[in-house]
Amino acid sequence: MDAKKKYGFNALVAMLALVGILVFVNLLSLKIYKRLDLSEGRIYTVPAYTRQLLQKLDDPLQVKVYFSTELPFPYSEYRRFIGEKLEEYQVYAGQNLHYEFIDPDLDPEVKKQMKQLGIPQIQLSDVSSNKLEVKNCFLGMALYYRDKSEIIPYVQKTDDLDYKITSLIRKLTSDRQPRVAIATDNVPLVQRDLRQVLQVLRQQYQVVFLDLGAAKELDDLADALVVLAPRKKLTPWQFFLIDRYVMAGKGVAFFASPLRSDLQVMAAWRNQGNNLDELLHAYGVTINEDLLMDAFNERISIQRRQGQFMISNMVDYPLFPKLVDLNRSQVIVSDFQSLHFPFVSTVEPLDGGTGTFTWLVRSSPKSKRQTKNFDIDPYKNYAVDSFNEGPYVVAATVTGKLSSYFADHPLPQPQPKKEEKKSAKKDQDKAEDAEEAPEQDIPPVKELQQALVKSTDKGRLILVGCNDFMKDDFLDGLMASFFFNSIDWLLQDEGLIGIRSRGLGNRPLKELEPGLQQAVIYADILLVPLLLILAGLLHWRWRRRRIKKRIARLMK
Repeated sequence: MDAKKKYGFNALVAMLALVGILVFVNLLSLKIYKRLDLSEGRIYTVPAYTRQLLQKLDDPLQVKVYFSTELPFPYSEYRRFIGEKLEEYQVYAGQNLHYEFIDPDLDPEVKKQMKQLGIPQIQLSDVSSNKLEVKNCFLGMALYYRDKSEIIPYVQKTDDLDYKITSLIRKLTSDRQPRVAIATDNVPLVQRDLRQVLQVLRQQYQVVFLDLGAAKELDDLADALVVLAPRKKLTPWQFFLIDRYVMAGKGVAFFASPLRSDLQVMAAWRNQGNNLDELLHAYGVTINEDLLMDAFNERISIQRRQGQFMISNMVDYPLFPKLVDLNRSQVIVSDFQSLHFPFVSTVEPLDGGTGTFTWLVRSSPKSKRQTKNFDIDPYKNYAVDSFNEGPYVVAATVTGKLSSYFADHPLPQPQPKKEEKKSAKKDQDKAEDAEEAPEQDIPPVKELQQALVKSTDKGRLILVGCNDFMKDDFLDGLMASFFFNSIDWLLQDEGLIGIRSRGLGNRPLKELEPGLQQAVIYADILLVPLLLILAGLLHWRWRRRRIKKRIARLMK
């Protein structure tokens, strides 16, 4: 064999070997899937909880992506992203996951079906053709499992797609939805102020209200309880309704401040009717009657009238602290960078408490409390230089052994009805003028004694000294995620917590000392010009040396 033929034969063998290796690697990749994700929190990797759900599918899960073909940027990239995401899901689900993309604009029947599913047409702006156009597009998804279905009406962003799909898969594959009760003495007010939170909460759980003002009997316990700050003084019977959840080992969250604050009237005052702290003392904790101020805080927009005009200004507001000291060992807050609670009170354990107190969120060392003469005026020049009393805990958990409030207090007693008096007209007039005490229509003491549990080793409480962060006026993505993480922790269903919090939050720079701040400013101004000058001088010296060497060679 001559050299030319030998070279060709070797090249052919090398090419066939390369093709064989590529085929082998592709076949191997069908069985073994690995992806290198170097992002913080591995936000482009299929979460472990999602993988578990996909691997446990007993029947096929059908995913239909209803996307219009002609989508403006950046929505045009969503189609590719979702396709890659569902391909990754198929690696773990195997034959139990099927997906397809459907353009409803191409089929009138499918377009009619969108109305039945609840997937609307979305108006999107398109400026790709150097002119503004408004297009009607579909950006929805539907998941089908057995005889159940769930939808994502509008894929507005891809950051939370893992969470949305995973939560729907969990809902479709679960035999029952957990029940979450909300304890309040003013149900209409809560339904109005917490409209957004309740809407999302109902997508995952059965939401019921424990109306403290109207409850008359011992209903079946829900799986978790959220207690909001009452506006009226609670009776022993209402304490009993809450206490039985704690003693049953159910997760209970107390989102309650002893104060009420209103930025519109620029006033904060003690809620005189709120005696919830009496109940908390039995569990070895307290929410203090104070307001936290922090030098590290949020900026808020305030309006002030000047003549006929309203002028908006951005001001630093210490009563809206930006809290970055989070307990990373606790799953509820481990993935957040910061949280912010408006008008928050501090939380602390009491001496003699038997439960395990674990802080979740603390203020910075440069913080201070208002304990009397509360002043929330945003125009005030707060002396933040004097804020050096921190850190203070504003959110915590209490777990383990807890004692019932009624271990040291008498059980609620039904109030007897007032006997009618018919002796004389004078006495009758007095009876009509007298104010009758409200009757408590509650179960008899025997029934309460049978239901009473005096202690538990399975206590599971969350305490936050704020009752405003869930309201529509203050709610944002961060605080909504904290609320839902808290609910999952109460239910001991922590799989979604890590997915929900991925990629959320800002990453604030650490506050520098004033002297170091000035040094950074001057370095920012002078460093680049000085480096350019230094580079020019070095280049000039190099060229000068090079010219000297050339002249020396010519002289020789």
